[in-house]
Amino acid sequence: MKPAPFGRLKQSVHSLPRRLASVKLGAMLLIAIFAFTLLAAFYPGTEVAGLVRSIGQALALKDISQVAELNFQARFESPPFIVLIIVLSLSLCFSLYFRVRSEFKRWRSAHADAAQHAARPPPRGLVGAAITATEQELQRLGYKTQVFCSTGTWKVQGYQGGSGVWGSLLFHVGMLLVLAGVMLSTSASFR
Repeated sequence: MKPAPFGRLKQSVHSLPRRLASVKLGAMLLIAIFAFTLLAAFYPGTEVAGLVRSIGQALALKDISQVAELNFQARFESPPFIVLIIVLSLSLCFSLYFRVRSEFKRWRSAHADAAQHAARPPPRGLVGAAITATEQELQRLGYKTQVFCSTGTWKVQGYQGGSGVWGSLLFHVGMLLVLAGVMLSTSASFR
């Protein structure tokens, strides 16, 4: 029997990817980065301007130590900002992973269902006319249809939006590319 603290720690670590992939956490991280950016814009760091100070000393100006330049880069190289970017990147990666995995499972189960339920032409008569009319109406509305018989019951299945997953995937990949650019700019920039 495992000790209780170790079991809780293992369970917490095991559930961490799901927690990181949550939409709520991603939204909170985006809001935090936005707030951090606003604070950095309104309260930039200042440092004594080297070039301005040199010119002032050459011209023998008084109070040149008062001259300073605004420095935004230091705020965006700070550990809190970098931690926010890293956690948001992890959140996006896990969200993307779980989304791709669930879409793959959905695609695989849809193909398995289609193979299991062999499509047959609808029966003749009133039932066949109702099935055909239903299928035509769904197709008119833009649905892809499938007609099959399962345990003596005729079913008309309409589905659409099979390519809608691409928008979500492109959004997540685009956000990861932007964050990679931010991290590259933060780590490789120079003044």
